[in-house]
Amino acid sequence: MRKFLCISLGLIIFQALAGAQANVPRTTHYDLKYKIDFESQRLKAEAVVSLRNDSKSEIKTVPILLYRLLKFDAVKGERGNHLTFHQEVVSDEGEPQLQINRALITLATPLRPGATTKLNLAFSGYVYGYPEVSAYVRESIKPPYFLIRSETYSYPIIGEIDARKRYASQLGWTFTYRVEVTVPEDYVAAMGAHLDKQTTAGKESTFVWTREEPIGQIDIGIAKFKSIAKEDEGLTVFYLPQHDEGAKAVLNALAVSRKFYSETFGEQARKGGYTVIEIPKDWGSQAPLGYMILTEDAFTSTKQLRQLYHEVAHSWNAVTTGKVQRARFFDESFAVYFCALCRRSTDGQEGFDKEINGCRKYFPDDLKEMPGLSTTPIYKYGEHELGSANYVKGPWALYVLHRLVGDAAFYGGIRQFLVDYRTKPATFEDFRQVMEKASGIPLRKFFNDWIYTCNSDKLLLGTATVDEMVAAVKE
Repeated sequence: MRKFLCISLGLIIFQALAGAQANVPRTTHYDLKYKIDFESQRLKAEAVVSLRNDSKSEIKTVPILLYRLLKFDAVKGERGNHLTFHQEVVSDEGEPQLQINRALITLATPLRPGATTKLNLAFSGYVYGYPEVSAYVRESIKPPYFLIRSETYSYPIIGEIDARKRYASQLGWTFTYRVEVTVPEDYVAAMGAHLDKQTTAGKESTFVWTREEPIGQIDIGIAKFKSIAKEDEGLTVFYLPQHDEGAKAVLNALAVSRKFYSETFGEQARKGGYTVIEIPKDWGSQAPLGYMILTEDAFTSTKQLRQLYHEVAHSWNAVTTGKVQRARFFDESFAVYFCALCRRSTDGQEGFDKEINGCRKYFPDDLKEMPGLSTTPIYKYGEHELGSANYVKGPWALYVLHRLVGDAAFYGGIRQFLVDYRTKPATFEDFRQVMEKASGIPLRKFFNDWIYTCNSDKLLLGTATVDEMVAAVKE
């Protein structure tokens, strides 16, 4: 369990990489064309990147990032004019082991505040992952599988050469896209977007998708996929050929978990179907909006379907920003606890107990490994980048709250909270007010001990039962 949680956290650090920093333009749309050659282990690509200056000053130079072994072959402006640029492989200032090819592109005319432009880019080269930086980023252009995603910078990403600053300033920015991928004819490319067309010419197949619903990342799986679907529910699973039976289990678990979350917490804001794309073991499951990339162990062991339950639960998260978002309570704590509830519905109380007790088991490790955690309450995790502890402590806070207010108030309160903060950012005080209204009881003591101070830590570290924890916060 802990391994999975850490992988998920690492993935989140790289999401939403196409936004705006101080004096760096925001990406609003990608038009990408790839040709994948497994024989030479190379890719060739073209990209039209639409940009908008959301800053208050002119932008003369645009920094754009690619994987270290991918090279910009040409850079042109919106009218096809060649632009001056300089590219070199540099170490990321926030993550020195991360080497990236950075191009500094000089615009023909400065981009005024509020103005837009497009960059026409051609690039090519090799991809071998980032094993020296992230254990799960292992993809390379070799059979049987290649994955295009932001973690490998296998598509151009606007941003300065500092991962920490990029993430902090770009969080929440999204874009639309059109993607075209050409692969050997016996391969299939899969995305969580609308497939416009699929054609075969000679010994190659080409797939074209569009996505009008804004999102913060691009993921393209390329393998000899098979697929299975529940067309009436809009659910599709792309999987490796050896996993026929596992794919059936994944598709069923997808349908069951979505039904459970909808009935328990209300219909999700996003309408439409859902796609699951299998990826190799230990490559890091994650769930952007409307789709999921899911590691193969979930296709080979029903015990690992908990990964799917967790990722699907992210469709029932409240919107947060800034330090509240970095606390990871309203996304990861919610997802972990909702996953435990889902497991109770599928595997009985034993399934729930395994999830929730697994969280508690790792709390002492977090205290040892995270300096300052013992004196930092949940609501301040974001200020000190301690949000990963909310994979562990946050679910227990929700468990105690659930037992304190009862099923009707807990489920009703969560439903209302997700409706109220579907589009506007939530705070911990917002959550308290909604849950107090739903339950009709004061929750000052609970929020003080579990959210605003570290008073609950001694109970979580000791042998206290959940009933004893509930008794400690009753007013």
